[in-house]
Amino acid sequence: MKKFLLIVLAVFTTVNLFAQVEKGRITFSADGNFTKTTSQNGVTSNQTVAQVKEVTLGTSIGFFLTDRFVAGVGLDYLWNKENRLATTSMQKFLHVESMWLQTKAFAPYIYLGYYYPVANRLYFNSNLNLSYGKAKSKYRSQILGMVYDSDDGYTTTTSNDDSNPDLFSVEILPELTYFISSKIGLFLGLGGIGYSIVDWESDKSGWLVNFNPTYWELGLKLNL
Repeated sequence: MKKFLLIVLAVFTTVNLFAQVEKGRITFSADGNFTKTTSQNGVTSNQTVAQVKEVTLGTSIGFFLTDRFVAGVGLDYLWNKENRLATTSMQKFLHVESMWLQTKAFAPYIYLGYYYPVANRLYFNSNLNLSYGKAKSKYRSQILGMVYDSDDGYTTTTSNDDSNPDLFSVEILPELTYFISSKIGLFLGLGGIGYSIVDWESDKSGWLVNFNPTYWELGLKLNL
């Protein structure tokens, strides 16, 4: 019985029983990721503690132009929240700054992808994404200053700011995709390289290269 199961497994892993990627097929995909990071820098008298939570969700639909190339459209959603506390203590002076930032964004995009077969049912594929959207950001900060053994007490400064920056980006996003059947596949987004413009008016732009496994995304593909 064990030998029979081993033979069946060998057949499935060496013989291409499925046509996962071929011209004319429609593909749907959905992916997401959640990260939570906490960092602490400095010493007791000069310390910064930050906590960042981020959720990314995405969905897309595409059409295989050939047995390798696919083109389509998609929609990404981003939610990001950051809390930061900075404390500076020098002799009789204490300075504390608390910052809170939250960002939400929807980013529609178009993409062109290429699938390269690595092994049976396993593909290395990469997408070129062109996206544009609007973000909603809320920023709150409070600064406290105090001198010990002083009759002046303490001073506080509070600031609030809301903004709606543009989000334009061009990205190259590599993936590994494994098809468990002719229609269903699992994929792992491996990060990517991108160029983004955050605000057209202020010309805030820059390159981002991120292949950190913390930000890899898991997803599901459905081919019809």
